[in-house]
Amino acid sequence: MYKQHNSMINRNYFDYKEVIGDFKKVIVTGPHGSGNKITAYIIRDDFGLTHTRGEERTILPEDFKQTLLDENDNDYVMFCPTCSGHLHLYPELLEDVLVIFMYKDIEEIKSYRIRNGIWDSLNKLEGEIYQRVIDEDGIDLNLEDGLEETTYKLWETHQREVVPNWIEIEHSSLKDHPKWIDKSKRKDFKEWQTEIGEKP
Repeated sequence: MYKQHNSMINRNYFDYKEVIGDFKKVIVTGPHGSGNKITAYIIRDDFGLTHTRGEERTILPEDFKQTLLDENDNDYVMFCPTCSGHLHLYPELLEDVLVIFMYKDIEEIKSYRIRNGIWDSLNKLEGEIYQRVIDEDGIDLNLEDGLEETTYKLWETHQREVVPNWIEIEHSSLKDHPKWIDKSKRKDFKEWQTEIGEKP
C-alpha cells in the first residue's frame, strides 16, 4: 500500500518513479485537460506497460467496476478522467492498482475545455456523475463551484482516504521528460493530442 502523506505532498513525477514501478496496473485520472493522457503515455513508455485507453468504458460506475474486474488486463496504464467520480465506490478492487491524480492550474484546465469545445458536454456528463455522488453516496458537493473544483474537492475530502494506493502528480513536473512539449507549442492542440502533427 502506498499513499502520499497529506501534509507533505510532493507532486513531482520524477520523485515517484520508484513507486510507480512497483505497480503493473496504473490509473491516471483527474479533471479533463489536466494532463491525463500525456502522463499515461509517459508511464507506458517509462515502465513498458500496455496502454489501455479505457475512457469509453468508465462513464457509468458499473462500467468502471467491470473494467477493474477484467482479468485480461493485468498490465496497463489507463487514462480516464471521467472515472475520477467513481474511485470511492470500489476501493476493494483497487488494492493492486496505483491511482495517479493529476493536478494543473484550474484556469488552464478551463481554457483547455473552452478551446476544445467540450465545456457544455463535459458539464452535462460529469455534472450527472457528481449529482449521483451527491444523491446516492451522500457526499456534500456544490456543483455550482465548477467542474474542476468539484473534482478536486471530492478527491481531497473523501476519495483520498479510501483509495488504497495513490499519488498526485503536477502536470508541469513532467517538463523535463523527452515526451514533454512546451506550452507555447501546444496552444493549438486538440482534445487528447499529445504530439505535434498528431491527429487524435
